[in-house]
Amino acid sequence: MTMLRAHGVETSETEMARLSYTEIGGGATDTRAVLALDNHHARAYEDLRAQLAQQEQWENFALLLEWKYELDDLPLEERIRLTANIADAYETHLRRLEAAHSWWMRALSMEPDRLEFLEAVLRLSKELKMWQKAAEVLRRMADLADDEETQLVRLHELAHITHRELDLPDQAIHIYREILQIRPSDPAAVCALDELYTQHELWEDLESILDKQIQNSSGEARNRFMERLGGSAALLEAIRGVVARGGVVGGTSAGASLMGARMPTGDHAPDGDLKVGASPTAPAIGVLPNAIVDQHFLKRQRLPRLLCALLEHPSLVGIGVDEDAWALVQKGKLTAYRAQVVIARVRQKPRQHERMLGSRDIRLQILLPNETGAY
Repeated sequence: MTMLRAHGVETSETEMARLSYTEIGGGATDTRAVLALDNHHARAYEDLRAQLAQQEQWENFALLLEWKYELDDLPLEERIRLTANIADAYETHLRRLEAAHSWWMRALSMEPDRLEFLEAVLRLSKELKMWQKAAEVLRRMADLADDEETQLVRLHELAHITHRELDLPDQAIHIYREILQIRPSDPAAVCALDELYTQHELWEDLESILDKQIQNSSGEARNRFMERLGGSAALLEAIRGVVARGGVVGGTSAGASLMGARMPTGDHAPDGDLKVGASPTAPAIGVLPNAIVDQHFLKRQRLPRLLCALLEHPSLVGIGVDEDAWALVQKGKLTAYRAQVVIARVRQKPRQHERMLGSRDIRLQILLPNETGAY
């Protein structure tokens, strides 16, 4: 006698016939009889399957499909299709998610790269909170992605689950670094690493992504950066300690602005006025504790922005680094090594009339390559 297996239940041919007869009526008698004589009678199987689906007898429907699945000589393609149908019946109609997950996993084992099966296993793994399995499937989907955008979406979800659900920060960091290998300026990955490095006090690693977070960033982005890290005295002291020990700390583009005691926020008044509040600044890292550093200086005509900031903070020295320029500050001297670098200093106490700012003596130096100025 052939044994039929519903999920977790062993049932005989006679039992299936009794259930079918009770539930869908005597009209199925001939169909059952034919199947009893010939397991492979396609017309009888399809007729019984159609009757069960029509009357929404999903328990018997799944039972019938599982009985069919147990036949030894089914072609692989048919077995795969049947497995997916069983999984769909349990998921969609019976809402037995663990059983559906098991059958989708069985389908995936027969066709590991099929997107439909991967998505089904991922969907149910998340619904059942089987996070390790979800992570495994996402890794596979990322590896199989046809385009960069799809791969990044999968990797971001994988990193999120690894961090938030599996609580594996080291592995999450590795995945976010993988994302940056694909898209070095990916803002979500950089911000996630910012959070992870700060949370786990991985200061050296945080320094390594400093430029990625602030490269070509707006003043608002720099402000958010300092809001996050400015309260970390340990980090700021560690960076300043590198300089104190004779090491090198640097910044590129917006990163250069972070080197000073204060930094422009990017909100200078569009008319270029030298007025109170026209060029707001915010605290920076303080590697150069008596400076305000601005960048893209001549190219973007930022002299008014720097002068305005200096008139409100006359104790500081202004440094304007043009595009393609770079300079080295050492022992109170600044040397330009490429393009042009501007040094500005307010030498007389600023004056104010209403909201306008002024000074009778501002010293301006424009250094060419290999020239040195007092800083």
